[in-house]
Amino acid sequence: MRVLITADLATARRQLQEITQSAGHTVLDSADLGAGALLASAEWEVDAVVVGLFARRPPQQRSAVLVETGIALGRGTPVLLLTREGLLVPALTGVPQIDARLDDPETLALKLELFFQGVYGGVPRRPADKTEISPRQGHLPGGYSDAMELERTVAELFAANGFALVPEPNQTSPRDRPDLAVYAQGHEAELGLVLIEVKQIRSPQWQRRIRDASQELSRHVVRAHAAFGLVVYDGDGLPPQQRTKEPLVVAISLAALKLELEQRQLQDIVRRLRNEAIHGL
Repeated sequence: MRVLITADLATARRQLQEITQSAGHTVLDSADLGAGALLASAEWEVDAVVVGLFARRPPQQRSAVLVETGIALGRGTPVLLLTREGLLVPALTGVPQIDARLDDPETLALKLELFFQGVYGGVPRRPADKTEISPRQGHLPGGYSDAMELERTVAELFAANGFALVPEPNQTSPRDRPDLAVYAQGHEAELGLVLIEVKQIRSPQWQRRIRDASQELSRHVVRAHAAFGLVVYDGDGLPPQQRTKEPLVVAISLAALKLELEQRQLQDIVRRLRNEAIHGL
């Protein structure tokens, strides 16, 4: 995919360019073209535009950035606006704006990948298992042999019901990220990014396992500015849903999730769980 990177700071432009290139996209750097060249070029064709506004004091470069953004919007090109926290951009009202931090490259890469997935049309880039799963399937095999198998099953369940999986950043270790990150295709703005932690519990101290997972997941949610976190657990004799005291996190058993899936769309289930996580409803 061809992506135009434009920013009001050279350091921000370089960082966004590196992240985008490492994800396998072709980068068109606005620093090489300039607003005038873009205006004069009839061959300027890109699939998406990433705009970064991070300067504390608006430099002269910002006017060129706004011109380039205006051209993209006029041509119907998808635009993502990344800004430092608290920045208001009245000139770009209506453009999707997300707070971002340059000193947190892992989260920045996650936000960019979510945007690119939306531009792709929701086609997940994560390799899918060859086993076919029908939509809304509530009878996936039980008796999971290990935690990785359980994680794969949960990922397939979401992928088969209209959710796209966000690829894991290569530069992070498993401890620095949740097990899964998903979003509902076509409902990204409404439901947002959902972080999922999958736990197979065979211990009598199941409440502690869920509590520890919820605490860690809550930190991931806040750090990534995700919509909420979902702990999906599996084990004999466990309650269908477990209340957590952690902000922005809810926990549900895989059995309860599959049972509810037989009656409702997964998007509706996620919407209910999100409301519980955020508002305690």
